[in-house]
Amino acid sequence: MATPDSPKMIRAELAVLNDPLTRAERPHLIAFIEALQAASSPADYHALHRDLLIRYWARQRVREEELAEQRSEAAERLSCLLGRDPKAIDEIRTAQDLLKRIAHADRVQATLASHLRAIADGLVWKANGYDRAALMVLGRGTRVDRLADDGVGLQAELSALGTIWDAEQAFTVHNDLTTALRHGDLTTFHAEEGRVEIREIKAGRQPGPDSPQGARLTAATQMINQGRATDPETGETVTLHRLPVQYRTALGCLAGAIREAKSTGYAGREIGTMQYLTVIDYRVWAGNEAELERRHSEATAALGWGPEQKTFTWMSALRRIRDRRHSFAGLAPLSLFPAPAEDLADLMTGSVEMHTLLRCDLLEEAFADRGITAAIRFPDGDTHFLDAARGRIRVQVPPQVREQLMLELMTPSTLVDMVSGMLDLLEATPGLHLASLAVSCDESGTWR
Repeated sequence: MATPDSPKMIRAELAVLNDPLTRAERPHLIAFIEALQAASSPADYHALHRDLLIRYWARQRVREEELAEQRSEAAERLSCLLGRDPKAIDEIRTAQDLLKRIAHADRVQATLASHLRAIADGLVWKANGYDRAALMVLGRGTRVDRLADDGVGLQAELSALGTIWDAEQAFTVHNDLTTALRHGDLTTFHAEEGRVEIREIKAGRQPGPDSPQGARLTAATQMINQGRATDPETGETVTLHRLPVQYRTALGCLAGAIREAKSTGYAGREIGTMQYLTVIDYRVWAGNEAELERRHSEATAALGWGPEQKTFTWMSALRRIRDRRHSFAGLAPLSLFPAPAEDLADLMTGSVEMHTLLRCDLLEEAFADRGITAAIRFPDGDTHFLDAARGRIRVQVPPQVREQLMLELMTPSTLVDMVSGMLDLLEATPGLHLASLAVSCDESGTWR
C-alpha cells in the first residue's frame, strides 16, 4: 500500500491538484460544502442539488464532447504520422504530447466531477437522516458514472424533478449525480413521513411492477419504509435492524489537526491506544518530499506499531482514488466530516491528507474484555475484517468497517458495542442469518 511519503504518489496527486482548473474550482467547492453544512430544509436541499447537477452535467459534456473530439483528431493525426516513411520524429512526439495533455485534461475533469458527487452523497446522507443501513440498501447494485445525456431520457428525468418539486415540495435526487443511490432514476425523501420513494423515469412506456426492474425498486423501497422485504432474486426475507448503540468517533480532533498541519506541514495525534492520525499539508512540503519522508518515517517508527501488532494503514488519498471508480454507500463521504468547509475542500482535493494507523492486537483484547473472541484478518482483510464469536454465535465484520475505524475514526468501543449487539440479536432470534441482515446504529448526533 502506498504511503504519503512516496514521491511518486505525491507527484501523481499534485499533477491534478496543481492544475489551474483545480485551483479555480476550490472556491466553488467551498461554497457547495458551506451550503451543505447550512442546509436544513427541503428547499435548501433542492437548491444545492440543482446547482451541483448543473455543474456536474457541464463537466460531463466537456469530457464527452470537447475532449473526446480533440482526442479523436489527435489520435488520427498520430496514426497518419506513424504510417509515413521516413518517420517525422519531431511531429510524432508533438502528437504524442498532445494526446498526453488531452488525457490529463480528461483526468482533471473526472476528478473535479467526483468532488461534486462526494458533496451530493453528503446531501443524500443528510436528507436521509444519516441512516447508514438505509443507504447500504439504496447503494446496492451497479454504480452509474454519467448522466444519460441522450437528448430524451435525461430531459424526461429533469422534467420529472421539476414536476415533483412543484407538486410536492419534496426533495428529490437524480441518482446518477450520486454514488450512493443505485436503484431507479430519482429518489424522493419524505423526511416528515420517514419514507423514501424511488422512481424509474422513462420517456416511453414505464416498467411494470412485475418486471425485474420494478421488483428491485419495490423491494428496496419496502426494505427502507417497512423494515422488511423479499429479495426478488433469491426469495430470501431481508430485515433491516437498527441497534440501540450511539455511533461515536474521534473526528472532533480533525479540525485542530488540519489547522496545525496547514501551519507546520505535519500534525500527529494518538487517539486512545489503537488509532493514530497524521494530517499532512503537501503544499508545505513542495520540493521537500525527502524531508517529509524522513519526518513521517521517524514519527511512525517512534510508535513501534508494525506487523507484530497487526497494524493496518490507510489514507484519504487511497479513498479518493478508489471512489472515483468504486465506492461504498455505507461509508460517510468526506464532505460530511466535522471541519470548516475550506479544510474539507482541501481534504477532498488532496492538498491535505489524512493518514491513519490501526493497531488490531489491542482491538482483539478489547473484544476479549467483553467476552467476545475476535480474530482480525491480517494482513489480508479484503473479504472481511474480523471474525467474532461468543459461544456458538458468530459474525463476520466486512472490510468497510475497518475504514470506518481508520477514516471516520469510529471509536473501537463503538465497534465492540455494535458486534455485541449483533450477537445478542442473533442469539435472541433463532434462524436469523447474517446473509439476510442489515444493521446500523444511531448516528443522528455524529455528522453535520
